[in-house]
Amino acid sequence: MGFDVAWVDNVMRCVCTVTYGVLINGVLSRVVVPERGLRQGDPISPYLFILCAEVLSSLLRRECERGGIHGIRVAPQAPVVSHLFFADDSIIFVKANVREAKCVMGILQMYEKASGQLVSKEKTTVSFSKGSSKQVLTRVVRDKLSNKLQGWRGMLFSRAGREVLIKAVAQSIPTYAMSVFRLPANFCDELRSMVSKFWWGSDNGKRKMSWVAWKILCRSKARGGLGFRDFESFNRALLAKQAWRLVCGDGSLMGRVLKGKYFPTSSFMDAEIGINPSYTWRSIFGAKEVMGLGIRRRVGSGMDVRVWMDPWVPGTRSRCVISPRADANIDMRVAELFVDGEQRWDEVKISELFLPFEAERIRSIRIGNVGDVDSWVWDHTRDGEYSVKTGYRLLVEDGASEIEQSDFANEGWLWKAIWKVPVLPRIKVFMWQLCHEAIPTKVNIARRLGGDDVACPRCHSERESCLHAIRGCGWGHEIWEEVGIGTGVWRGVVLVRDWVEVTLRELGEKERVLFLVTCWVLWERRNRLVFEEERWDVGGIMRRIWGVVEGVGVGLGAVSRNSAGEVEWAVVVQRGSGCAVDLACGRFFGASVKLSGCSQERSGRSEVFAVYEEIRQLSLNFESFVVKYISRKFNNLAHMLAHAMPWVHGSRFWTSDLPAEFGIVALSDARNII
Repeated sequence: MGFDVAWVDNVMRCVCTVTYGVLINGVLSRVVVPERGLRQGDPISPYLFILCAEVLSSLLRRECERGGIHGIRVAPQAPVVSHLFFADDSIIFVKANVREAKCVMGILQMYEKASGQLVSKEKTTVSFSKGSSKQVLTRVVRDKLSNKLQGWRGMLFSRAGREVLIKAVAQSIPTYAMSVFRLPANFCDELRSMVSKFWWGSDNGKRKMSWVAWKILCRSKARGGLGFRDFESFNRALLAKQAWRLVCGDGSLMGRVLKGKYFPTSSFMDAEIGINPSYTWRSIFGAKEVMGLGIRRRVGSGMDVRVWMDPWVPGTRSRCVISPRADANIDMRVAELFVDGEQRWDEVKISELFLPFEAERIRSIRIGNVGDVDSWVWDHTRDGEYSVKTGYRLLVEDGASEIEQSDFANEGWLWKAIWKVPVLPRIKVFMWQLCHEAIPTKVNIARRLGGDDVACPRCHSERESCLHAIRGCGWGHEIWEEVGIGTGVWRGVVLVRDWVEVTLRELGEKERVLFLVTCWVLWERRNRLVFEEERWDVGGIMRRIWGVVEGVGVGLGAVSRNSAGEVEWAVVVQRGSGCAVDLACGRFFGASVKLSGCSQERSGRSEVFAVYEEIRQLSLNFESFVVKYISRKFNNLAHMLAHAMPWVHGSRFWTSDLPAEFGIVALSDARNII
C-alpha cells in the first residue's frame, strides 16, 4: 500500500508486543500475551481494520478494471458499483456466472492469507433477487418495535418514564428505514397505534382509554402536546434530507447513482419520476413537496436562476414570482435583470416586469460578486442548510388548521408555565392531562362510555368534573385552605384549564410548585379513596404535599449488617441520611459498619454532595468505616424500605423484628452481599 518500512515496523511492534491484564475480585492477574496480537477493543484495532479493508477494496476495484468482475451499473451514465462496505459487513456485486464467482473466491482467499481474517461462511449468503420487498422491510421494523414495547410492558413506568422511553428508543427504531424509504401511510398508522397503546398503558391485556388524540400528542410541549413524533411527517422530513443532498450535489455514491439513472442532464428539482422507478427513488422524489416549503435559489451570477420558474424571491410563501409574465421569455434568467456588464439590478426593467411589492423585494436581494455561482439555500435555518428538525416542524404546522393555529397562540403561556415549574416530571405530565380534561373522572368516563353515574365518589352531591375533582369538592376545601393558594375565583370557571392558568399567573415560582403538587396529591388520594378505600386523612395529605414540595417524597431506606451479612438494624426515614447514621452511632458505636452507595472521594456544590460530606463527618464516630458499592439488585431491602412512604407513616426503626415481607428480602440479599 506504499507505507514506509519504518512505519510498518512501528505498527507491527504495537501488534506483537500487546499484553492484557484481568482484574479478578479486584486483584490484577498475571499478564496474558495473546498469540494473535491485539484484539477487538484495542484503541488501534479500528485503524488497522480500515487499512485491511482498504486492501480488499483495492483488490476488487482492480479486478473490476481488468474485467474479471463487472459489478452493477443501474444506467449507462451511472457509476459501476462492485462492492459496498459497512464495518465488517460487505456486499459484492458480480454477474451470476461461474467465472466471476471463482474470481471473487480467489480475491477473498488472497485477502484471508494476507490479513489472517477469515470469511464467515455461516453468515454469508448469495442473493439473486431484484431487491427486498416492501413487506419484508415493514415486517422487520414492526417486529423490532413490537419486541421492544412488549419488553417494557411488564415494568412499572410512570407516564413521564414512558415519555422518555418513547422519545429516546421507540421512535428511533424506524429512523434508518425512514431515511431511505417512504413507509406506507397505513403502516405508519400501525406504528402510531403500537406506541399509543404503550403510552396509555394496558390492564391484563386490555387496552386503556386514549384520552387525548395522537395529533395533539405530537404537538410540541409549548403548544399543548408532548413532543411525540408523527411517523408519517417525520418520514417525509428524513427523506427530504436525502433530497437536499441530491439538490446540492454532494458527490456521494448514492447521488451519482441516482443522477445517472433518473436525471443525468437536469437537476433534481427538474427531474421526473421516470418509468418503472425504484422504491428508493420514488420515496426521495416524493420529498420534493417538503423541499417546496423552504428551498430558494440564492442569486450569484444569475445565469442559472430562471425568473419565472425557480423559487428565488424571499419573503413569500412559495418564493416564486407571482407577477404576470405577459410576453416575457419563459426561460428568462435573473442575470438579464442586471445592468449590462455590472452586478446590480436594472431598476427600469424590474419596474416594468413585476408588481410593485414584488419589485421592492427583488431590489432588496443582495447580488453576489462576479464569479459567484447560483446556489440553493434553505430559508428556515441560519446557515441555509436543510435540517430534519425544521422540515418536520413545517410539515406539522402546515397541516394545522387556522383554528388550531389560533389555539396555539392563546394557550402558549399556560403550557410553557407548566413545563417550567421545577417539580417531578410525573407531576407535570399529570397537569398536562388535567388541562386537557384527560383524567378519568366520573363525568369524563360517562362522556366516553355512556351511563348516568357522574356523582362525585367523595361528596356524592355534585357532578365529578375535572375542576370539581381537584378544586370544587368540599372534601378538598380544607386542603386548599391549609395550603393557602388556589383559593381565588373558581366557581364561575367552566374549564379546569382556565382555573389553572388564572392561578398560575397570580403565583410566584415557589407557590407554583406547591400548587402543582397539591393538585397531584389530591388526585392521588382521591384514587386511593375510590379504589383502595383508604381513609381521607387531612394530616396525612398535608404531610405528603409538604414532603414532595421539599423534595423528600421518595424517602430513605438504610440497612446495617454484620460481617455475616445478618441485618442488625433497618430504618426508613423521610429526609436526610444523618438520622440513620445517628441511630447507628447511638446503638452500635464502635462497631464496624458498611454504608452502601456513598463515595468518600466525591465533592461538589449540590445537595447530594452535602449529604456525602455529612456522612464523612459522621464516619469519624466509628473505629472502622468502609464504603462499599452494592448493586441495587443485591440491595433490594434498602430499596424496598425507601418505598415504605415515611412521609405518610412516619420514620420507623427495626432491629430483629423485621416484618415478614422485609425479612424474606433481607435473606435473599445476604446471599449476594457476602
